Amino acid sequence: MAKAITKEDRARRQKEAEEFDRAFAWYKEHRTELLLQHEGLYVAILEGKEDQARRQKEAEEFDRAFAWYKEHRNELLLQHEGLYVAILEGEVVDSDQSIEALVGRIYARYRHRDFFTAKVEAVEKVHRISPRLVRS
Repeated sequence: MAKAITKEDRARRQKEAEEFDRAFAWYKEHRTELLLQHEGLYVAILEGKEDQARRQKEAEEFDRAFAWYKEHRNELLLQHEGLYVAILEGEVVDSDQSIEALVGRIYARYRHRDFFTAKVEAVEKVHRISPRLVRS
């Protein structure tokens, strides 16, 4: 039996379709420039120029989280050594031995936010996780 589509689902789908249409229009407008700069690479265009300010803010938040991680590295080694940590707004919001489990929980809580994650160990490995979706 088919599930009825709620008003919220319809509104969400409409918003997603509008976002896709804006991104596709931006892509068509900038296609030549993208081909010149990124020939041979897959390029995910998810938002148009109107969202540059938000993306810039997210990049700055990520940079602040990375700086916080470096500044508090010794404390993190004492409390979270061997674990992956997720950092938002200057605090560890979650940690886990499994990056997959950690990312799953963080996406569930902070769905539309970029966040910083790293495995706390003597040798650093840093990852940037972004909620950007590629649509075909």
